[in-house]
Amino acid sequence: MAKVYAELPNVSRQRGRAAEHWFFSGYMVSIALILFAGFAPSFFLRGVIHTPMPLRPFRLDIIIHSMVAAPLVLLLPLQAVLIFAKQVRMHIIVGRLGFGLGVALIPVLYVVGSYSYRLAPSEQLPFAPAMASLVLLALPAIAALLAVAWWKRFNAQAHKRLMVAFACLLTGPALSRMPIFPPPPAGIAFTEVAVLLLLVPLWMWDLVTRSRVHWATLAGTAIIGAQSAVRLLVMGTSGWANFVERLPAYGT
Repeated sequence: MAKVYAELPNVSRQRGRAAEHWFFSGYMVSIALILFAGFAPSFFLRGVIHTPMPLRPFRLDIIIHSMVAAPLVLLLPLQAVLIFAKQVRMHIIVGRLGFGLGVALIPVLYVVGSYSYRLAPSEQLPFAPAMASLVLLALPAIAALLAVAWWKRFNAQAHKRLMVAFACLLTGPALSRMPIFPPPPAGIAFTEVAVLLLLVPLWMWDLVTRSRVHWATLAGTAIIGAQSAVRLLVMGTSGWANFVERLPAYGT
């Protein structure tokens, strides 16, 4: 009997680690499913799912964006599963590839945004600066989350939380394409709130398992929240419109 009681703390730790692996793996898979669902009509299941408006032919910049973003989306749950399976070495190798794709996504998004801005249909021209904010103001947040996650890559608890925040940030464009939200620019505020709500399970996990919120959870939420606040404050102003017009590849 004494031997059984002596082993209980170790059993409890093992169960705790297993629960943590299940939580973060399921979290990343759920986010990947959201990304898949949002882009299924226009990319993943293009031509299979009916869309109310006819799809435009792929531009070259969209094709390049897809070649960078699609593998990155797939790597997010894969990384969590690799840790779950204790494949740490493979996780490190795949993580370097994912970091490279994440860095490449920043200039690719800038170019995609510039094409979308300059080729906006006539009925969307008044809202073009607001639409441009969806891309332009996401770039600093993407860069910040990637930088901090890479800096803390040897701190497992911080790294995994920062990567969850990074994955949640990427869901913005996917969520905005779902029919449950109004189309931009009216639906931008709804999308910003939805992205922040995706972080609620992470906060709940921290509070239940640690009795406090991990600093990386706070940092990820602060970066996404700051992006949302700035976007909502400036996107409809004349100053923002003038700023966008002065950017390389954006201005006419």
